[in-house]
Amino acid sequence: MSFFQVGLVAVNTKLIQTNNLFGIFLTSCLISLVWTMNVNKMTGASLKQKLSYALGAGVGSMVAISIF
Repeated sequence: MSFFQVGLVAVNTKLIQTNNLFGIFLTSCLISLVWTMNVNKMTGASLKQKLSYALGAGVGSMVAISIF
């Protein structure tokens, strides 16, 4: 799983460079979703909580790209 997560980070970096907004959002959500599955604290969280966290990461990325 960590290999997949690192790959997603690399892809997201490229998407940020090319300003691909949908790709940035989707990849950020996936990075966070994978992360939640790797973290013990989030293991007991419901799927809804994990998706909420992932959505927050996607939105945060969109805010960051609009600022910079």
